[in-house]
Amino acid sequence: MNEYIYLDCRFNEKSSRTYTYKTTDKTIRPGDMVTVETKDGHKVVDVVAIREDFDENTLSFPIKEIVGKVQPPAGTTIKTETEVEDDLEDEGELP
Repeated sequence: MNEYIYLDCRFNEKSSRTYTYKTTDKTIRPGDMVTVETKDGHKVVDVVAIREDFDENTLSFPIKEIVGKVQPPAGTTIKTETEVEDDLEDEGELP
């Protein structure tokens, strides 16, 4: 039987809204970036919290699993969707 860890993830760092995903990877911590499946395909999101005492059985919908932890190549950083949008705004490419 899998022992899941439930994590609150945020798609946009400017938003306070989080979404709960599950994983069996005990190395994932708040501050990490992970890949999740969405209706629009895979997205990289920020892990913001570990949910303690979470009971998936009380929900009327299934919790999706995290696809995997994002491991950036040495010496590089991964930008969130918000950081990319901010860069584009600064460069005048977004309104």
